[in-house]
Amino acid sequence: DPAVIDAALRLCPSNATGRINVQTIEDTPLDLLHDCGFLKWWSRRLHLWETKFPFSQFLEPAAERTQYAPDDKEQMLICFGDRVAGGLHRRPDGNALLTDSNMLACHGFYDFAYGGKMLDRIVDLWRPPTCQLSELELMMKTKLVEVFVDMNRRLFDALPGMLIEENGRSSLMIEEASGVAFLKGAMSWVYKQFADHSADMTKLGHFMTDMTSKWAVCPLQPLNTTGSRDLDLALDKEDDFYKDYMK
Repeated sequence: DPAVIDAALRLCPSNATGRINVQTIEDTPLDLLHDCGFLKWWSRRLHLWETKFPFSQFLEPAAERTQYAPDDKEQMLICFGDRVAGGLHRRPDGNALLTDSNMLACHGFYDFAYGGKMLDRIVDLWRPPTCQLSELELMMKTKLVEVFVDMNRRLFDALPGMLIEENGRSSLMIEEASGVAFLKGAMSWVYKQFADHSADMTKLGHFMTDMTSKWAVCPLQPLNTTGSRDLDLALDKEDDFYKDYMK
C-alpha cells in the first residue's frame, strides 16, 4: 500500500542515507518499515508501478471453490492478453467503479521462486529469433477485425429483405399487381435503395483510406523534460494496424 510506505517514510530523518540495512526475504514487514533506505528505494519503485498500472484487482471465487484457493506462499498469477474486459459499472450502492478482469490464459498460482522461472521460460519462448509473440498478437488483431468486418457484411446481406419488411407492399410505389409484375416492381425498388446505400459506403471507404483516427482521451498539463519522459515510459506505443488494415 503506497500510503503505508509514504507514512513510514515521513518519519525518517531528513539526513537519512539511502543505505539499505535489511534483508527483504528474511526480515519481517515491520523491519522493512523501519529502514529508511529500503523505504526510499521501495517508494520510488512502487509509485512507478502505480503510474504504469493504476488499478487494483480482487478475486472473489464461488463459495464451493474456496478449497482450491492458493496458500500463503502462492502469490503469483501470470496471464496473457489484455487484463481489462467489459464496461465500467458498479455494484449496488458501491463506492468504486469496476470493470471485469480477463482471467483467460492465466496460469499459477506460483510462489515467487517458481514464478520467476516461469517468466524466464516465457521470455525464452517468445523472444527473437522466433518472435512468436508478435506473430500471435498480429493473428489475434486480424481475427478481431475480421469479425467486425463480417458484422458489416452481414448487415448489407440482410438489407434488401429488411427494406421490404420496413416499407411494406403499399410503399413500393408500384400499381396493384400480382405475380411477376409485383416481384419485378419490388426488386426494382429494392435495387435502387440498395444502390444508394452501396454508393454511400463506397464513398465512405475512399474517405477512410489512409485516414488517421484517434480518440482524444484527456488534455495534458504542461510537462517538464522529466515528466514528459516518465509519461512516455508509462504509456503504450502508437499502433498503425487498424489504419493499415483499412487500406
